[in-house]
Amino acid sequence: MTSQPDTINPSEAAHFGALAADWWDPKGSSAMLHELNPVRLGFVRAQVDRHWGGDARAMRPLGGKTALDVGCGAGLLTEPLARLGAKTTGLDAAPENVAVAREHAAGQGLAIDYICAEIAALKGHFDLVTSMEVIEHVANPEFFMQSCAKLLKPNGIMFVATLNRTLKSYALAIVGAEYILRWLP
Repeated sequence: MTSQPDTINPSEAAHFGALAADWWDPKGSSAMLHELNPVRLGFVRAQVDRHWGGDARAMRPLGGKTALDVGCGAGLLTEPLARLGAKTTGLDAAPENVAVAREHAAGQGLAIDYICAEIAALKGHFDLVTSMEVIEHVANPEFFMQSCAKLLKPNGIMFVATLNRTLKSYALAIVGAEYILRWLP
């Protein structure tokens, strides 16, 4: 029996797990994600409507669909996907994040299945898979992407986002936003 490679980087999971209590504070360490989320969600929504021929005015365009948010943190994108009508699952490597996500979703009256596990251990298939600003934190990016893709249903749609690996991105995001302005953890 061959074992699957791990994608979880324990130090990264611990780092983001230590921030769990602060995820939902729009002025906290995840402030930039709160700023970015409406733009990101608008893009996802537009692509979902285009992909499945949805009505841009529909309140629940993901009704009848399943969604998986990989590396969900405390659910900043997971919750809006559920509000758009998807039967939603959030997956994260940090148990602290999953606990905060479950508590917040329950307080919002959202039935989201939050799981703390390795991506390769997840079973099932999803219409929509998202993984935002996660791949740069995993131990095995190629296997991580393969695992995400295997969870996608035929005619599904997947969104993956990360910072560009350019000098400009490094200067703005890492040096500027993370080290100097402390906008990013």
